[in-house]
Amino acid sequence: MEKSKRGVGPKRCVRKSISMTNETEGKLNRLAVACHMSPAELATILLEAGLNSEGLIQWLQNKYNRNPQYRVIPIKENGRIIY
Repeated sequence: MEKSKRGVGPKRCVRKSISMTNETEGKLNRLAVACHMSPAELATILLEAGLNSEGLIQWLQNKYNRNPQYRVIPIKENGRIIY
């Protein structure tokens, strides 16, 4: 993940508050230390990886989607996943 200077370029930062179990927070913190990054940076990488994983998207929808009308279809375009 490339770091940029504040205010440079069109990149937009959106903050989200999440709740997680103590066990999950511990895992996130330990892995972040092992990867020499902040827990927030690691959480962002994990979230981006999940949202760009066709398999995970399908699994989540198979398990949790209640209305087929809202099902997303991930498509690989120019090496990126869009939906």
